[in-house]
Amino acid sequence: MLEWGISFDGTAAATPIRCELIHTGTIAATVTAHVAAGVQPFNDPNLPTPSTYFTLSTTGTGFNASAEGTIVASRMGDLQLVAPTNQYVKQFPLGEEFQVPAAGVLRIRTTSTASVGCYCYAIVSV
Repeated sequence: MLEWGISFDGTAAATPIRCELIHTGTIAATVTAHVAAGVQPFNDPNLPTPSTYFTLSTTGTGFNASAEGTIVASRMGDLQLVAPTNQYVKQFPLGEEFQVPAAGVLRIRTTSTASVGCYCYAIVSV
């Protein structure tokens, strides 16, 4: 993991939103599956299709989780409280990137009392 970021479309300052970058072992959430066009190469447009590196399914790479999954153990990569009118970007120093094994599950999880839209991204090295 080289970098991740998140922003919200709230219009009023309110209770900050808990934003977590976590590795949950092999326990995935139930999500809306990404399509190949939703996972894009960042620095090399000639890389193979995303399905070469990512599982594009309702329990793989996706968004809008509807069920959490029973997490047995997790490892925190970053934790922030972000206002619903704000954004956050974290770029890891070279050699200190947050590592997730090939079969591991990386999540960006938010917990909010407000109903706001969220945009997030992760730049990973494959």
